[in-house]
Amino acid sequence: LNSISKQSGLICFSAQENHILMWSHYTDSHKGMLLEFDTSHQYFEDNLRFLEVTYSESRVPFDPTWPDESEEFAQHCKQMLCTKNSAWDYEGEWRSLFPLHRCMQKPDTRDAQRVLYFTDFPPEIVRRVVLGFRCPVEIERQVREARKKNEMDFSLCRAVLHSREFRVEYRPI
Repeated sequence: LNSISKQSGLICFSAQENHILMWSHYTDSHKGMLLEFDTSHQYFEDNLRFLEVTYSESRVPFDPTWPDESEEFAQHCKQMLCTKNSAWDYEGEWRSLFPLHRCMQKPDTRDAQRVLYFTDFPPEIVRRVVLGFRCPVEIERQVREARKKNEMDFSLCRAVLHSREFRVEYRPI
């Protein structure tokens, strides 16, 4: 698995676009943003092979005697990459391995030992950007600027907490 993680990154998507826990876990407590993509775009077919995550109460068994090149090992790796505890099943997650050599590398400003990987994608695959309710105004300005500069045609919304229920609503901005 170490050899796989040195060559490939894991890019994760969710079929669930509006769940309050997703906003808490993956957007730095509502300070980040959600990107909605047009998954019917050719880019996804040409560049990413999606694997649906399965949710289970049991860990995927591992047999250290499997040779690295064996079919059993390959199946095991796929299972490990795409299995999470069933407590996370609300995510409706899909994953894809992405070759790191195709990515831009940037140092992690929070951890000097880590490198972060980024990839470009065609601007037209973005359908909507939803800013978290705590997302700084400066980020909103940068998103608007990127939309204009790249002639992107996505809708822009801000998430707001519902006044009576534990849920998030999206309002166009």
